Amino acid sequence: MTEEDTKHWWKPPLIFLIEVLVGSAIFIAVALPAVGLNYLVHWLTQKSLDPVLILGLTALEYTIFTVDVCLCIFFIIKSAIKAGKEL
Repeated sequence: MTEEDTKHWWKPPLIFLIEVLVGSAIFIAVALPAVGLNYLVHWLTQKSLDPVLILGLTALEYTIFTVDVCLCIFFIIKSAIKAGKEL
């Protein structure tokens, strides 16, 4: 390791921190429609909407949230590996 490399040891952890913050913000932005859909489903249930439509909307809600969580975890793991390799 050269002296130049040791002077900038803090860059990979800082980049990782920024990527985690941005990834978390994107996660929240994608999760908010799923939360809104949850409130819509509860409101439509009170209005006695057809159970098949309620089931479809609930499945959509869980699908959006599940995909969002999986992609967020994948992104954070990928960023951690990248930061670890740069150290």
